[in-house]
Amino acid sequence: MKPAIALLCYTRVKYFELTLASILNQKIDGRDVSDFFDIYVFQDGLPEGASDEDVKRHSEISAIVENSNIAVIGIKQEKNLGIGLHFDFIERFLFIDKGYAYANFFEDDLILCPGYLKTMKLLQDKFQDDSRVGMVSASPAGFQRSSEEQLSGLYDYDNMGHSWAFGLAKKSWLRRQPFVDEYLGFIRNVRYESRPNVEIQEWLKSHGIQENSTSQDYVKQAAIVKAGEVCLSTFANYGFYIGRDGANWDREAYASKGFQRSVICPKQLDKVVDLSAVRFEELRAAQSFSFTLDAVTPTTNEDVAAAYRIFLGRNPENLSVVEEMAKRARHRVIELLMCSEEFLSSPLSRKLIVEVYDHLKKWANERR
Repeated sequence: MKPAIALLCYTRVKYFELTLASILNQKIDGRDVSDFFDIYVFQDGLPEGASDEDVKRHSEISAIVENSNIAVIGIKQEKNLGIGLHFDFIERFLFIDKGYAYANFFEDDLILCPGYLKTMKLLQDKFQDDSRVGMVSASPAGFQRSSEEQLSGLYDYDNMGHSWAFGLAKKSWLRRQPFVDEYLGFIRNVRYESRPNVEIQEWLKSHGIQENSTSQDYVKQAAIVKAGEVCLSTFANYGFYIGRDGANWDREAYASKGFQRSVICPKQLDKVVDLSAVRFEELRAAQSFSFTLDAVTPTTNEDVAAAYRIFLGRNPENLSVVEEMAKRARHRVIELLMCSEEFLSSPLSRKLIVEVYDHLKKWANERR
């Protein structure tokens, strides 16, 4: 049985057209992707009171699917589920109803560059029975690395970035699902965008998880990390995120994260290598640091004030800002400050980034 591809969509016609084309135009050893994957498009339904423009765009996407030259199976919801419950429907449909042992999930705003699906097939073949690996991707956290750096580490692995284009084995889905089912209980009877954030954050903390986000993809990655597994990506980047407009991003947020500066690896992978025990532990430790609570040494007001002075060269605006930031893990405080426009536009930022990069490069060379 071929693995499945699931492309999720709603009403963003232009994004959908680009992403679907980037999937269907992929070649694996000169053959069409439909030779290797069953391709599904899952379209969420419209809510009551949808605008005429949304109705029009929704219909346009349906027409694109129906008129595709390559066999694409369209599954359209009669009513709006929201991303959390729609994703859950898709996973259960593929793994339970259809019996797939493996599926790849793509949101409608990440362009797959040449080699993405070949890489995903290689990763599936290598890791679908490896209980250390919860999900795989060819869209790493380090999506801004230079071409030269990517080529030098071509067969290395990295932490996954966002869950916009990933592969998942049914075995892994079953392992993580009890935790995710608890989360789904919070969003089942409300619109996803109106989910009870405070309750979800308290629930996350009760499980030893940082309350950095209440999104469904954050919770799913947290579930994998909680189980002692890793969300694994290639070191090389083969995805370009275009989602400037959507439910969770706007153009300012998109620019602040630097997605427009994504660098695509110029060479496709011809193989993937084993994940060494050392590299697995490095990735597991990094992801545990990003998701699990540090109960022994919580972030203090003094930590926040020091971070402001280091990264912004000033003290925080007031005590309330300090106390709000202190609710976050230390690395999250640093991330927020380093991604801020104030830091990125300051003369201090380049000097500090270069110093950190040189230090990490030296450390990495010593580890090799």
